[in-house]
Amino acid sequence: MALTACIDVLVSEEPEAALKISRLSADGVRALIDLQAGEGVEQGALEALIREHPLMEDERDFQDTVLESVEAPRLERDDWRALKQLGRNEDVSNLGLSLQE
Repeated sequence: MALTACIDVLVSEEPEAALKISRLSADGVRALIDLQAGEGVEQGALEALIREHPLMEDERDFQDTVLESVEAPRLERDDWRALKQLGRNEDVSNLGLSLQE
C-alpha cells in the first residue's frame, strides 16, 4: 500500500495520495506505541501516551517540516537535497529502528 501511494504521488494519479502516505506513516508509529504500551491501558491514557511519545512528536515535526518545504513557491535542487537528507534521519526510521546498532 505504501509503495502504491508513493507511486501515485509521483505520477499524480490520485490527489489524496500524499495524505494517505502521511496517515500511513503516523499510523505505523501509533501502532508501535500502542503495542509497546501493552494491554490494559485506558483509552484516554493511551491517546495521551501516543500524542506525547517522542516518536510521535518526531513524526509530527518531520511531516510539518516537509509540508512547509513543499508549500514553497518553488523548490530548488538544494531544497530537494535537504528534504532527502531530512528523510534519511541519520539512518533511523520513524519507528526508532536503525541497522547501525
